[in-house]
Amino acid sequence: MPNHSDAPPIAVSAVTGRGLRALVAAAVGAVAARHGGVPAADTPLVTRARHRAALAQAHDELARFVEAWEADALPAPVAAVHLRAAVGALEEIIGAVDVEDVLGRLFSTFCVGK
Repeated sequence: MPNHSDAPPIAVSAVTGRGLRALVAAAVGAVAARHGGVPAADTPLVTRARHRAALAQAHDELARFVEAWEADALPAPVAAVHLRAAVGALEEIIGAVDVEDVLGRLFSTFCVGK
């Protein structure tokens, strides 16, 4: 994360609201500088690490499918394994998971003693 200690301070009044526009402009500028632009207001925001990981997995599986499909390296049913894996990753986000998967994930994170 970049150090912004060289950025000038922005005076803001909680009472009058003075300086809020400058603060918002600075925040927007910082986001734009860090992420290559400011996302549109209707762009979904992914806040959970689990969702980010699932999206990354789906992206990777789709990229592998496209690569295999375009190279004609694998038969379609074999390449489709990547599509199934991508769908599975996306289903984790929307909650379409098997009960056994939920229990397995739950009990893998802690030990139930006697």
